[in-house]
Amino acid sequence: MKIVGITDLHGDIRAVDRLYTSCGPVDLTLISGDLTDFGHASEARVILEAIASHCPRVLAVAGNCDHPDVEDYLAAAGYSLHQRSQVHDGCCFIGMGKALPGPLSTPNETDEASFSAGLAQALAESQAGLPLILVAHQPPFNTRTDRIFFGKHVGSHAIRRFIEIHQPALAFCGHIHEGNGIDSIGKTLVLNPGPLAKGHYSYAQSTASGWQVQIAS
Repeated sequence: MKIVGITDLHGDIRAVDRLYTSCGPVDLTLISGDLTDFGHASEARVILEAIASHCPRVLAVAGNCDHPDVEDYLAAAGYSLHQRSQVHDGCCFIGMGKALPGPLSTPNETDEASFSAGLAQALAESQAGLPLILVAHQPPFNTRTDRIFFGKHVGSHAIRRFIEIHQPALAFCGHIHEGNGIDSIGKTLVLNPGPLAKGHYSYAQSTASGWQVQIAS
């Protein structure tokens, strides 16, 4: 299975065509939030329709810069992974949207307790025995993927605990634009490609020996 992981589009529809020209055919697109730039469902629909025209199989969560009706649209259209699970190609995908409160107010924030409860709900719905893949907007705490310019880590403790305990094969995240890169928590590879609005994406391919991953632009 070939997966492209994207995040932080912030409404840039032009980045979608550039993405698939660059990465080529893939089996599944994962979106780790911030489809819009403080936009609503109508803006998200335009983005998702453009993505689905290249890759019909899409799973997504909304980010903190998406208004709550974006998540409603994703759920109604069958794309949502927020607090739920879906199985594709023998892997179980689970997700958690939103982000922790930051220095500036955004329309789709939550707290650590809600992260814990939402991930527990998603896991309860998942199919046991299948490899687990996590899609979240907020990165886990204390990795390369959650470090801001001045070196401070601003990720989620709850998401990190979930990864430490359940060890998904892959964890796709975003939110921290300058935190792009690949890190690991135990056996889990954590990927934050940086914003697609700036041409960045992550790529993962399953092989007989495990997952091959990279960050590209």
